[in-house]
Amino acid sequence: MLDSTLATSCSKNRVPIAYGGGWPFLGTCKIGISIFAPFRGGESAFLMVSVLRVYAQLFAVERFVVEPYQFGAGNREGLESGAFWFYFRLGFRPVEPKLHAVALDEFEQMRRKPGYRDVAVRASALHALRSRSGLWSRERGPRAIQER
Repeated sequence: MLDSTLATSCSKNRVPIAYGGGWPFLGTCKIGISIFAPFRGGESAFLMVSVLRVYAQLFAVERFVVEPYQFGAGNREGLESGAFWFYFRLGFRPVEPKLHAVALDEFEQMRRKPGYRDVAVRASALHALRSRSGLWSRERGPRAIQER
């Protein structure tokens, strides 16, 4: 199996704020990033989009895929940090249709009701993580914009 791995280290004013990696191959890239807790929020979405942009431009990536570990499978910090919604707000969507539909519904509830708790999404996400069908993907171009 052919595969490529690129490590990512992100700093701001020479202070490390995140690390991660990408595995680009034939237009698809598995991607993951871990932003250190003190730097979450604020510019973290901008940082992630910048990393995606670099991979897209350098390696002609059309589709990014996030594996379940990034949002909580065997990674309690990923679950507790809200990584599910971090990736969702960046345009990533669950590949499993049922989880996709629940996530869209919960996101709409969160928009309409400030302080709304995403209990259903957490339960669905945990089920998807257990079944290992929780891959997420994000397409570039018109297909990525249609759902927003």
